[in-house]
Amino acid sequence: MAKKDNELSAAEQYRKERKARIAKANAAAGKKGVSVSLPPVNKKRNRIISIVIIILAALLVAVGLIFFFGVPQQLNTVMTINGEKVSEAEFTYYYKSAYNYTVQMNSYLSQYGLSSDSGLDTTKAPSAQEYNGSTELEARADGKANTWQDYFIKQATDELTQQIAICQKAAEEGITLDETDQADIDAQLAQIEENAQQNDYSLDAYLRAVYGRGVGEKVFRKALERNALVTKYQDAKTEEFGSKMTADEVQAAYDEDKDSYDVADVRVRTFSTATSSTDDESAAEQAKSDAESKADQIVAAADEAGYIQAVKDTASEDEQETYADDNATLMRSVTKSNLSSRTSSDVADWVFSSDRQAGDKTVITGDNAVYAIYLVKPRYLDMDGTRTVRHILINYEEGADAASKQSTREQAQKILDEFNSGDKTESAFADLAVKNSQDTGSASSGGLYEDIYRGQMVIPFEDWCFDDARQAGDTGLVESSYGVHVMYFISKDETPHYEQTIRTNKGSEEINSVIDEITGAVTADKNTAKIQKTADKCDDSIQTAINRSSYNS
Repeated sequence: MAKKDNELSAAEQYRKERKARIAKANAAAGKKGVSVSLPPVNKKRNRIISIVIIILAALLVAVGLIFFFGVPQQLNTVMTINGEKVSEAEFTYYYKSAYNYTVQMNSYLSQYGLSSDSGLDTTKAPSAQEYNGSTELEARADGKANTWQDYFIKQATDELTQQIAICQKAAEEGITLDETDQADIDAQLAQIEENAQQNDYSLDAYLRAVYGRGVGEKVFRKALERNALVTKYQDAKTEEFGSKMTADEVQAAYDEDKDSYDVADVRVRTFSTATSSTDDESAAEQAKSDAESKADQIVAAADEAGYIQAVKDTASEDEQETYADDNATLMRSVTKSNLSSRTSSDVADWVFSSDRQAGDKTVITGDNAVYAIYLVKPRYLDMDGTRTVRHILINYEEGADAASKQSTREQAQKILDEFNSGDKTESAFADLAVKNSQDTGSASSGGLYEDIYRGQMVIPFEDWCFDDARQAGDTGLVESSYGVHVMYFISKDETPHYEQTIRTNKGSEEINSVIDEITGAVTADKNTAKIQKTADKCDDSIQTAINRSSYNS
């Protein structure tokens, strides 16, 4: 929670009380009328000494503040790339960013029961453990085995080299950040500052705590601007290269790899056959038999409507609410790779077989699941383009009943009414999204979803976006399994999505070659000793954080 203006932190409260106690003691001494006889003094000499003491104290305080805020780190150059100096503070940011990213990825994978192949031990500092990853590292001068510190030094150096070189190239070609780009950066900083305040930190103190001394708003903003400009340059060049493809080249790319672009509409009811004990073979066989029996019952239905009803009939009590929605099993405009990742490669192969017909159905048994499949529309090339919208999501409460859902609808309607009572601009809608949307993936960007394609979003949301009558500025309410969406339509691109994908793929290939050329021509002057010293400081702060975390736990 952010600290209110009229509230004091524990430290501030202590200082206030201490000041009050001193004042009270001084006042009490004065009341006693204590008289102390002092020897005569040389007033001029004492005044000089006092001035010297004051100056020294001021210098000590100034030096202390300079080191505390990391001014030396911001002035100390550790490397130069194409003539641009990189400070110790900047290198610290990129080193700690590489480390934090690896730690976060490990944590993310573990949440889903997956193991990372990085091998980083987060209970030790990078310099205290041998590197066992797949990235090839330069042999150490001392002949010792590479450590994770060597890896993060390489990551930081490579990232700085690439970003600085691309930013310089972008400037040469007149590609710069505009007001919208800067506004996005300001929004990112504002979000981080809000997080900092919730933990009783200033923005600079928060950044120092996360990245290290010297990394304040100025260094952080510079890194954000670099990253934004690199992205803008890559996007611009990707679009430029992709737009140069002829219609014949697009067609040839499609013909060469139809599996990547064709889609299908299919219904899939999945029955998990996983059991709590992998050693109990009889339980596993029983689970598979039960699942296959239900799947057979579903595909025995004569048509799609029968399939939908059979899904409802075979649903367990705790699945009733999920499968009450007729669209619960429908995957529309799904690609082969997407279907494979959501089910299995066997299911995807069956659905995208060239001899499939609408209405085909089957049961496929996999290692941990049984699939009841009904093919609504066999593979086809979707000629729809893309749409760009904003939305504000008001989630249904968990286990919401009819009354609760009605309350959610009323809340969404109130937001839409508020929008309609104002100037009804996209900017106004974006502001409402930031304040009200419960969609964590888009709220901070004003509810923006760009270039939506068929098969990407939940069906009711998608149907609203792809309505042929939809025009810029249209608004409305849409209900999905998540809750109620307050919608704002921005624009449509009628170029088929598959063609956009082909052009983007081509542009990406070209931009990768360009980036290789740009970075290959870089001249870099690295002060190895300073870089090593900076990395050691980073590792010291990492070890301190590890020790503190271990102590607190």
